[in-house]
Amino acid sequence: MPRVPRYVLPDGLFHVYARGVAATVAPFPTDKDKTLMFELLPGLRSRGVIVHAACVMSTHYHGIFEARRFRLSAAMQWLNWSYACAYNAAYRLHGHVFSERFQTRVIEDEPSLERRHDYVLANPVRAGLCAFIEDWPWSYSRYVPGLRRF
Repeated sequence: MPRVPRYVLPDGLFHVYARGVAATVAPFPTDKDKTLMFELLPGLRSRGVIVHAACVMSTHYHGIFEARRFRLSAAMQWLNWSYACAYNAAYRLHGHVFSERFQTRVIEDEPSLERRHDYVLANPVRAGLCAFIEDWPWSYSRYVPGLRRF
């Protein structure tokens, strides 16, 4: 099934994610790498994107972002490019870090927002990396007390 062109997406809330270039190569292999990506996320604000929630794992990241569609693409290009440049410099590599362009799912209503938000934050718990969402240091939510704030 062909992908939906981004220009037909509405402005609003999106579940966004990107995966590493290969299943065997993690784009965030160390705590330092996860922290770098996590620290880039507040930079989306100056590019017109509001981060509602985010989680950085070893092999991918997820976010709940609010934006106008034309700003979302430019901001995500900046985010992935910025991280890829730092990653490639740190590991003396070149080329792609992420397998493809970022993936986007439109969040159409409040129940969908709640489900996607819970899915993003529970990712490390489901993977057995921590017992509670508050235990994962690379998670953020505007809605959950005790999680990091930007």
